[in-house]
Amino acid sequence: MLISYICIILIINNIIVKEFETTRKESFYTKLYKLGLNIYPAYRRSSGKVRFISDDWREMHICIKLGLRNWNINMTVFGGSIYASIDPIFAIQLRNIFGKEYVIWDKEAHIVFKKPIKKKVVAKFIIEDATIDEIRKSLKDKGEYYLTLPVEFVDKSGNVHMKATKVVYIATKESYSIKIQKKKEALKNRNIPTYSDKLEC
Repeated sequence: MLISYICIILIINNIIVKEFETTRKESFYTKLYKLGLNIYPAYRRSSGKVRFISDDWREMHICIKLGLRNWNINMTVFGGSIYASIDPIFAIQLRNIFGKEYVIWDKEAHIVFKKPIKKKVVAKFIIEDATIDEIRKSLKDKGEYYLTLPVEFVDKSGNVHMKATKVVYIATKESYSIKIQKKKEALKNRNIPTYSDKLEC
């Protein structure tokens, strides 16, 4: 009975909510993915919530608001929660657009807190078709690409509360393997032991 009640709550809580006007639609798969991400412990602890995932993965909406789990000493949303809520989104989009045959890592982030968050704010993550075409061309020519993407949290009046820039690395597995091997050889020549196969790109 309790499990059924929890499932009903989760389903109700996962009804399509587009925080921004868009012509894109969700698919059954992206609805399931959204539900899974919202109950995934690492993301759930950020107190962010995914509200919309388009069926082509080009667009995602998330929101965050002040609550018992994320307030700071000033009674506004904790900065760590704000960043954690946006942290994986672009990488998730790229992973689902390009597939498992590519290596994708978050590399850098720059964040500016413009105004304290006391009420609900929303963010829209967009990856344009032209950007995807540019990535594909670079992967074909060079085997890797560093993608810089902006995102911001805004309230219902359009006020910006946070602006961030994310840098995501994407590469073919072949190119990535060659790069890692070169790094290992360079470290070996410097007599530095390598403890992990997953070295920094």
